[in-house]
Amino acid sequence: MNSAVIRLTKCSSTKCLAMFQLSYHSQPKVALDEGISSHRVQVGPHRLHYLRAGHGPHTLLLIPGVLGFGWSNFKHQLLGFDRDLFTTIAFDPPGNGYSRPPEKTFPPLEVEAETVAQFMEALGVESASVLGYSSGGRTAMVLAALHQRLVKKLVLASTHAFILPDEYKYSRSLDCIEETWNEKEKNILYGVYGKENLPKLWRQFNDFNERILKEQRGNICLHLLKDIKCPTQLICGQKDPLTKVENSWLLHALIENSRIHVYPEGKHSNQIKYAEDFNMRVQDFLMADEELSGTNIREEDIKLAKANSF
Repeated sequence: MNSAVIRLTKCSSTKCLAMFQLSYHSQPKVALDEGISSHRVQVGPHRLHYLRAGHGPHTLLLIPGVLGFGWSNFKHQLLGFDRDLFTTIAFDPPGNGYSRPPEKTFPPLEVEAETVAQFMEALGVESASVLGYSSGGRTAMVLAALHQRLVKKLVLASTHAFILPDEYKYSRSLDCIEETWNEKEKNILYGVYGKENLPKLWRQFNDFNERILKEQRGNICLHLLKDIKCPTQLICGQKDPLTKVENSWLLHALIENSRIHVYPEGKHSNQIKYAEDFNMRVQDFLMADEELSGTNIREEDIKLAKANSF
């Protein structure tokens, strides 16, 4: 099968938007601000796609969720982060988005973290701040624990290191994508993965989580959290059914140098719903110098952490 081809053309709008189309299956056109560029880089056997915005001295790497990709998960961050302060890089992991082929698989998180480390090396990035969203936060935590020198600061958005049964049940309830997903989200992902393939990939992800529940008692990476030494910002939604707020408080209790913000009405994609406020909080955190140890940890969080430690 031929590799995807990127075509760049100019369009006549007031913002002079750039358009690119990746000709793989029936992938849709994506409108990009002219300050965002699209690239590919060889990382081991994979030719990975990524978007870059800005030219600032602080490099920020964005890791998307399970079937997300740079533009679908981080459009508002690529458009909204200060381009004089940050160089923002949103990459598509192997099998995600436009880093296809190959098809998406679900390898151990240590393997995914190693791919991120190799991706950074391929770009010549010696260290960066890392923002992991949803399942991308799992990879980001393992990366920060196993490759401490690579991660300056860590932002974890709507993620978890321990699978709660209710989270798994809710995720399984979404297996019938045609009936349960909102039209906008499913149509974007249908365009990338195909209408028949997308439900298969989602079920494979839930099968992966089911194995973690059965074989590891839900432990994704709790045992590695003690090795995360960089300052960490947690952002979550009080009403998130996929990564429940209790799990964010658990992370806060187990990651020593961390702080947390909870959106009272927030659910899973707070970087989209509350984009302006989210961007402000993340940028302020990344530019701050102060240490975060011991902030806002509640007694009940410590008990929860101890009860679920491995």
